[in-house]
Amino acid sequence: MIKPSIGRIVWFHPTPKDPIYSPKQVLAAIVAAVHSDTSINLSVFGADGSGPYARQNVYLQQDGNPTQEGVSFAAWMPYQQGQAAKTEQLEAKLAGDKNDGQRDKLQELEQLRQQQPAEPEKAPSLVPADGAAPGANTEPAPPAQTEQPQG
Repeated sequence: MIKPSIGRIVWFHPTPKDPIYSPKQVLAAIVAAVHSDTSINLSVFGADGSGPYARQNVYLQQDGNPTQEGVSFAAWMPYQQGQAAKTEQLEAKLAGDKNDGQRDKLQELEQLRQQQPAEPEKAPSLVPADGAAPGANTEPAPPAQTEQPQG
């Protein structure tokens, strides 16, 4: 659905009873006010360029919704409808890519979690059970020798 906004161009389809009706073509119109996504006020131009002619509370036909027999309505031009369709497709693709990227990251995190052991392994202790420093000689030292005077 295309959101109507002031200043946008639409095609106006008047009924045969409308004084500006042209049996050969639709009429150009500018959106003058927006009441809702399907109700607008228009400044309409005649097929000969005359106007503008004011038309209030005109039904804006959207997304193939039906129109009422004998009631004037406005519609988006085919080019506008094509551009809106392309935009919707691109937005959907970008949303899908974003979700795919998030999904990929979640899968990667889950794989990392599975690779990690449930409990961390105990690293070997660098300190022996008796509390001595690593590489320290734990045998008793020989008695100190002192020099005795000769004589």
